[in-house]
Amino acid sequence: MNITVIIPTFNRAAFIAESIESILNQTHPPSQVIVSDDGSTDDTATVVCQFGNAVTYIRQDNGGKSSAVNNALAHASGDFVWIFDDDDVAYPEALAQHLALHERDPELGFTFGFHDYGVSGKDGRIEKTSSPQAPLIFSSSISNQRLNLLKYCAFMLSACVVRRSALEAAGPFREDLHRSQDYEMLIRLSQLFNFVYTGSPTYIMRKHDGVRGPAVDQHKNTDRRRVWRKYDHMIGLSIAENIPLERYQEEAVPPDSLPTARRRTALIRRAWVMASKANIEQLVSDLVAASRECASPTKLTAVERECCHGLCDHPYFLMCLFDDPNCLRPLLSLRESTAGMEMLRSISKGLYWTAIDKEKELSLRDRARMLRAAVPLLISGTQWRLKHE
Repeated sequence: MNITVIIPTFNRAAFIAESIESILNQTHPPSQVIVSDDGSTDDTATVVCQFGNAVTYIRQDNGGKSSAVNNALAHASGDFVWIFDDDDVAYPEALAQHLALHERDPELGFTFGFHDYGVSGKDGRIEKTSSPQAPLIFSSSISNQRLNLLKYCAFMLSACVVRRSALEAAGPFREDLHRSQDYEMLIRLSQLFNFVYTGSPTYIMRKHDGVRGPAVDQHKNTDRRRVWRKYDHMIGLSIAENIPLERYQEEAVPPDSLPTARRRTALIRRAWVMASKANIEQLVSDLVAASRECASPTKLTAVERECCHGLCDHPYFLMCLFDDPNCLRPLLSLRESTAGMEMLRSISKGLYWTAIDKEKELSLRDRARMLRAAVPLLISGTQWRLKHE
């Protein structure tokens, strides 16, 4: 099985040598290693060239990670592709573990692993600091994993070995995304192909405070949430437009066989996803549509209540609320239906519990904003409760 490893890079002279070494030292060596330099201005070229013919070095004017990866893919010769970060370090058995799963199931689009965390030691080389527990969703059904991936990226593309034909089917990396481009590609791949977890960490993620992003959109590590929100919002717009509603079911069904009750659940689930993409307009639209799906009074299911409650917990949703405390006011139209009033009650409870959660890194001002936003929703939800209890 031939595999190409692609390492896109920009000004990572301090880290990239150790990254390349970890790839060349795999127990199942790659057939091709490409370093795609996105116009570095430091000593990256000098460091990479020290590896001689073991590494193919290509350079381009600075255009962002997506551009660098797309450029490298045009030079890739392997049947499988591993796109690896220039500041991380792979475990020696990683490739062998991934390829064993691909060999066992030729229909897989990609395999994925998890990661450990590390920092640079005194000598500059990575030192592992922690091994986080893999999320429980990794052992869930493939449909649940697809749905969960729409809300947040539980694993990284750098922990994935992807069939080259799957990448070709998914299309090129979006060059308008300067962050979250890997996440957007994972969403596309997961919608087209099956995938499976290796059951172990693939690499050590290096935590550092270096500057991120291409030259035209650089940001500090401390600013990453603000920047990621911007690009995740763009991804959310694409999700809402391109992924059909039936994909929000636990098991996908054809649109014409989607019963009213299941359609309501799918709409609420999509609203749950949109909360994570700072797309309040789509969130409101989906919840209003969901409230009108069932003609007769029908209580929300446990799954629907959990989604309404859980959409309040995402940082991007909260950032939207803090930027515009009135952004949830359109939800008051949900009072027109029984199901809608129950949605309001569930959302207000979610806001309340998030606001009083001591583990949340929220200021007193932000907690007060959340409680203030919850009050009108809670009043409407209480009206439903008094009517039906």
